[in-house]
Amino acid sequence: MAHLISIVKPIFFGLWIFAIVALLPQQGLAKLSDSLLQTIETEIKNLKALDILQLATQQSLKNLDLSIYYSEMALDLAKKENDLESSYRIYRERGFIYQENNHMRKSLREFENALTVVNQLDNDSHRLDTYTDLAISNRKLSNYKATTDYHTMALFLAQKNDNLLMVEYSYHGLGTLYELVGDFDKALEYYFQSLAIAEERKSTSGVVITLQNIANTYTKTDNSYQALETIERAYTLAGTTEDSLIIAEVLYDYGRVLHKAGKHSMALEKHLAGLEIYEKVGQKTSIVRSLIEISGIYTRMEKYNQAQTYFDLCFNEYKDYLSTRDNAHLYNKQAYLFQILDKTKKAEEAFLKGLDISIKHEYKVLSQENHFALYQIYRKNNETEKALSHLEASNKLLNYIQNNEKAQRIDEMQFQYEAEKRERKIQELQYSRNTVFYIGICLFLAIAAIFLFYTTGIKIKNNKALLKRNEEFEDQNRKLGESNQALSQFAYVAAHDLKEPLRNIGSFINLLQKRYGQQFGEEANSYMSYIKSGATRMNNLLVDLLEFSTLTTQEASDELINIRSVVSEVIGNLQTRIEDQKAIIKYPDKMPSVHMKRNHLVQVLQNLVCNSLKFVEGVPEVNIQYFPEPDHILLMVEDNGIGINKDYKNKVFLLFQQLEKNKGYGGTGIGLTICKSIVEKYNGQIWFESGLLKGTRFFIRLPLQESLDTPSSDQKNTKKGKRELSESYA
Repeated sequence: MAHLISIVKPIFFGLWIFAIVALLPQQGLAKLSDSLLQTIETEIKNLKALDILQLATQQSLKNLDLSIYYSEMALDLAKKENDLESSYRIYRERGFIYQENNHMRKSLREFENALTVVNQLDNDSHRLDTYTDLAISNRKLSNYKATTDYHTMALFLAQKNDNLLMVEYSYHGLGTLYELVGDFDKALEYYFQSLAIAEERKSTSGVVITLQNIANTYTKTDNSYQALETIERAYTLAGTTEDSLIIAEVLYDYGRVLHKAGKHSMALEKHLAGLEIYEKVGQKTSIVRSLIEISGIYTRMEKYNQAQTYFDLCFNEYKDYLSTRDNAHLYNKQAYLFQILDKTKKAEEAFLKGLDISIKHEYKVLSQENHFALYQIYRKNNETEKALSHLEASNKLLNYIQNNEKAQRIDEMQFQYEAEKRERKIQELQYSRNTVFYIGICLFLAIAAIFLFYTTGIKIKNNKALLKRNEEFEDQNRKLGESNQALSQFAYVAAHDLKEPLRNIGSFINLLQKRYGQQFGEEANSYMSYIKSGATRMNNLLVDLLEFSTLTTQEASDELINIRSVVSEVIGNLQTRIEDQKAIIKYPDKMPSVHMKRNHLVQVLQNLVCNSLKFVEGVPEVNIQYFPEPDHILLMVEDNGIGINKDYKNKVFLLFQQLEKNKGYGGTGIGLTICKSIVEKYNGQIWFESGLLKGTRFFIRLPLQESLDTPSSDQKNTKKGKRELSESYA
């Protein structure tokens, strides 16, 4: 009897808590009364850590604050009892909770905590699961290298332990990663490896799931024939199982493949069949997902009443099972349907509700779409103030999204390059091993027969192979040089040809404002100012891109130049700006020489001094110094500007990173990228030390191949200066 009570009590208490929370407004833990919190804490004291964790899981999609509160109480209890196994499970579940609520960085942190506990437990099974969790979290954060590393570690560990299931999952995860970055050939290669393992395990569900992914990948490459053939195979195989959920999932993907292929009626048939199965087994979240797809198909088929019926089902019967992302998307889709039906007021209300959820949960793309849709509605209704407000918000988000997409695309390209480079190294290593083995066999046979004859033959053969390889390398270098030259010419022509129409746009906008500005309304003049400002920014970006492509494709030079003469040239180039800002520039009377192309060093120092003049509040003070080292020269450009946030440490040298754009500081985000590219061309290093409102020090370390001039008074304090480098911003 006592045992029965111990089982029933946690279940009863969980239902009691669920009932209380269901009656409360879902606005976070802060809305709970102190008395209720005390009651919850009192009851929790009688539960085990994993029982409390179950309560946290129940609240994951309903009240994040309450869910985290329960998990923290469970974690405190597990730590107090030194229960590492429970701590691991709690950290992992917290990771899933944050993941479900789109807090990906917090999710990653919890999985990292789980890995720390796993290392204490030394449990390979848990380690495999956590590696996979970390890989998925990093993939969702676009940390592609970390994703590859964790999947690879999981793969090696699974192979070591003969865990075919995790080998299959690892290949599957790598396929998903390459599918995400757009390398569909590589994605298919890994999916087929995962499929082979699933077939070896004789796992019908594993084969079906992988076939679904292969079909979806074919769909993304617009290979409808292969996609339909593969998903049909998955559907046939799923029918041999007794698992209705697997059949329903295949029907869902089958419907999406057909929908993409333009076969809407057949897609609708598959989705309705899958929905019927979901309803039978009570899979509420899957029901919602199917309802959304079905409403979308009816909308595409212009059957708007049927589409509205399925939207209403989502909102009326299954609202509690909508994730925040699905909820936001649903309002957005419903709003567009209202627009088609010319129900403007209802469309406005739906867009506003979707916008509220999108802003709260930081769904940037959806927020931008809702802002722009509301701008169009208010502009049509002549509500100018509201329209401009939403247009401004839409433009800001669009700019943020485009910059993120550029950065993500660069990350994807870098990842693909590194992956290809790594594979080439593996192939070269394998080739080298095979070559060594072959030579060894040849040598053994040569010794067994006529040693001198075979030795001579091998030498001749190797010399021919080496000559052929040298010819291939020379041919590759020639082609690379031609490619770089063509790229440079293309960049110049593209920038030159694009600047001319931009200049025309600016000129004609000025002409329009000059001749007809008084006849235009305030809104029209404002729009023309936006156009002119955009044309100017694009022109500046083209100039900087041309400069970047030109400088980065130039060869390094061993020309001997004196650094002080370069500093003087930079100050001369910026003389007007320095005088206008009454800037103070300090530098030594004598400075050493380095082997470097003159315009390269001019470009680096001029970019750094320009930043010192730009990012400052008050009179700029710039101090240029150097510190001799045994084989290098260390240059320093110090200013009294606004400083750089330490969180931007890994961003400042990336292309298009305008860190202070929102504070009114102009620029294209290319200058520091140029500096880094030039310095690394000469095997140098560039970094910075900074603190907010404390100014910034940029350091450039270059190889020194020439003796210094006579030491100046500035050099006598070299040791003291080095000590101060890391102490000034402590």
